[in-house]
Amino acid sequence: MPDLNNIEVVISGQKFKVQSDESKEYIKKIEEMINKKIDNFKDSNKKFDNYSSLVFTSFLLADKYLKLVDKLEEVEDNKVFIPHKLVIRESTNQINNISSEEVI
Repeated sequence: MPDLNNIEVVISGQKFKVQSDESKEYIKKIEEMINKKIDNFKDSNKKFDNYSSLVFTSFLLADKYLKLVDKLEEVEDNKVFIPHKLVIRESTNQINNISSEEVI
């Protein structure tokens, strides 16, 4: 089992302890993104209390995540095999025809 980092995050003013194999910087980046989304939602929807803001923010983040997963799956399903790739080397003004196996 990998070593886990213990990281304290603050989400909407509440402290949480997170254990993760991700770096502290990465976890803090997530914390910042979540807080920005919550703040944006609160600023545009003053009638919602803190709990409702958290629920709706979670909904918006899940929506964005699912749409990105769908796009990724679509891209993966529509992969196009390119048998050859034309490469121009500027330093020698040479044009080479390289198979895709060499490029990948």
